[in-house]
Amino acid sequence: MPAKKRVLKPLFSITNMGLRIGDLEAMVKLGSSFSAWARDLTESNGFVISKEEKVKFVVLTPRDLGFKEWPTTDEILDTNRLKTWSLKRLKDQAIELCACDDAHYLRAHYAHQPHKESLAVAMRPLVINKKGDVAVFHIDHYPRGLWLYARFAMPTSRHDLDDKWVFRLVKRSSKPST
Repeated sequence: MPAKKRVLKPLFSITNMGLRIGDLEAMVKLGSSFSAWARDLTESNGFVISKEEKVKFVVLTPRDLGFKEWPTTDEILDTNRLKTWSLKRLKDQAIELCACDDAHYLRAHYAHQPHKESLAVAMRPLVINKKGDVAVFHIDHYPRGLWLYARFAMPTSRHDLDDKWVFRLVKRSSKPST
């Protein structure tokens, strides 16, 4: 019997304003701290500014996504797997990877983040240094306050089944395409 399809409740609905990099950094710094690695990732060649749009976000763990063993970064961020999972599990919704600048808007708007919570941003990893290491953004609340961090996300790195990842949540038409 197929699993019952469900509707996910978004953590946030945010209007992504399409701000320039300097404005994104300033927005984050208004209510939180901005790590040096997050700055490096923001200023990397692969960082792209999104067009203005309203975006919804959802938090899921690898366990939520059906993993039974610690998945690799590549497995969590596999867009084909996310699409298949969404089609099987969600009613009129789909999860997608976040845009690069989504992390900045999330950090700026998630002022009431629970203490000690860490959210990895499900995004295409970007090169963070000259050695070619790749990273993704993290939205964290630590004893020193709210932070936008960047952490390594090598393709074969393994992640705990209960790690929290933020994805975009989009509406999917229930009608089959013709």
